Formats: sequence, structure tokens, C-alpha cells
Amino acid sequence: MNNYSAYHTLSKITDSLYLTSANGAKSQTALHAKGITCVICVTLSVQCPTPNYRDSSIEFIRIPVDDIPQAQLSLHFDRVADKIHEVRKKGGRTVVHCFAGRSRSATLCIVYLMKYDKMTLNKPIRM
Repeated sequence: MNNYSAYHTLSKITDSLYLTSANGAKSQTALHAKGITCVICVTLSVQCPTPNYRDSSIEFIRIPVDDIPQAQLSLHFDRVADKIHEVRKKGGRTVVHCFAGRSRSATLCIVYLMKYDKMTLNKPIRM
């Protein structure tokens, strides 16, 4: 897989949680293929979710945080982790994305895994 295609892939973290970039979240077909019912967009962009599609079967949540070191992403940790857990309990699937799918969105996925799956940063858990 080249770097370009990695930015368009919905990467499975758990059975109910996926991580991607903004480009990866644009494809309504890909979202439906993975059974995504909730998209969490972590950008300041007011065009998130992208205006290319609106789908009443998918809930869209925007977390307005910029990709800068001093951003207050931690203010959203519990809200996002709780939402991912709520979607999971209802049998749905969530995809979290920021622009590249590598920092803000990955951090929020890690927070969820630590809070609800009891994972730690220091001790890897075997899958």
C-alpha cells in the first residue's frame, strides 16, 4: 500500500471503531461497506462532514480542534469516548478522523481504548 492509499483507508481498530483521514471519510460507499453509523470529525473546518453527501443513517459529530500543539483536545476526551461507547452498545460502528488521521483522531481512539477497554500506554495488550 502506498502512502496515498493509506489516506483513503478506513483502518479497523476494534469491531466497532475505525480510524481514517478526512479523505477516507468522504466516501459514502466506504462508510456503508464498513457499517459506519457515526462519523466523528476532529477539525476546525465548517465543511466537516464534507458537503459532498448527507446521509440520515449516519450521525455526524464535529469536534472543533485545530492541529496545533497547544490545542485543548483533552477537553473532548470523555465526550468522544462516551459517544464511541454509546454507538458500540447500540451495535453501531464509529469512524474518527482528522485531516490526516494520525494525531487528533488517533489520540481520541487511544483515549477510548484506555477508558473502556482498559488498555494502557505502557503495557501492550495482545489481541
